[in-house]
Amino acid sequence: MLGQRPQVAAPEASAVVVRPKRRMSAAGRRRIAKAQRRRWAALRSAAEQASKAPAAPAKAVRPKRKLSAASRKAMADASRKRWAAVRAAAAEAGNAAAKKVAKKTAPPAAKKVQVKKAAPAQPAPRKAAKAAPKPVGKKAAKRTAAKPSAPPPATQGDTAAAP
Repeated sequence: MLGQRPQVAAPEASAVVVRPKRRMSAAGRRRIAKAQRRRWAALRSAAEQASKAPAAPAKAVRPKRKLSAASRKAMADASRKRWAAVRAAAAEAGNAAAKKVAKKTAPPAAKKVQVKKAAPAQPAPRKAAKAAPKPVGKKAAKRTAAKPSAPPPATQGDTAAAP
């Protein structure tokens, strides 16, 4: 017989049955093809109607706006003026701080000061390094927890230290 698989007799222990391959009839294929053609025709007619119908009025496209040379110059000048004010404020704050320091460090002219021998110059203390970030979570806390220290192992020469 054409189009059918031969059924193989399986051993009685396994209950696997091989079914013949399923095929579609010619009439079924014709029905499917006809339905697909109907769908395509509906899409084509909808597209044709959309192209024949008057299109909605398109929005007027505005030309891209441009800055005039005068406005660009005015913006640049305003920016320069703002930055000049920022720099002047910073310089004024720096001058005021310098004057304060100068007043504090200047010795009074009327007083006589005993001169002592200066101690050797020591370097300025360094800033402390940033602390490492704290561990997060139980496992990390266990890893970083201090472990109890065990006494150092005794050597042969350490008999005096033993009780």
